[in-house]
Amino acid sequence: MDLPSSVSLPLDDDGFLSQECPSCSRRFKVLPGHDTGKVISHCPYCQHAGQECWWTDPQVEYIEAIMANAVMDEMQKEFKSSGPLKWTSGPRHNPEPPLELSEPSLRVAFVCCNEEIKAEHADELSCIICGKKREG
Repeated sequence: MDLPSSVSLPLDDDGFLSQECPSCSRRFKVLPGHDTGKVISHCPYCQHAGQECWWTDPQVEYIEAIMANAVMDEMQKEFKSSGPLKWTSGPRHNPEPPLELSEPSLRVAFVCCNEEIKAEHADELSCIICGKKREG
């Protein structure tokens, strides 16, 4: 089955991508595409530990809609090639990418892992990579 290998999500004007903690539900933004091999592993606010769990609800809905369309396209191809029966499908849902919100907007650097995020505040934040409390 030919499913999309990647889905593009909107970035803010500075190239940051919104993320949301599944534990405290607070949003922060990251700079994607550094290709450093570093994985977001900690919430900067509550230190929740996890990986691949930071998507916002609108991002998840968009990704699911893209994948559903790809599955339906593949099923339609397979059905058409299997015989003389006619495939009738409902109207195709063309999802709109989620809007990128302007908040949070305070840029914060983590020297420990050479990372920068946008957060709601700069007080008592932890690095999104190693979880170390930010100094200064």
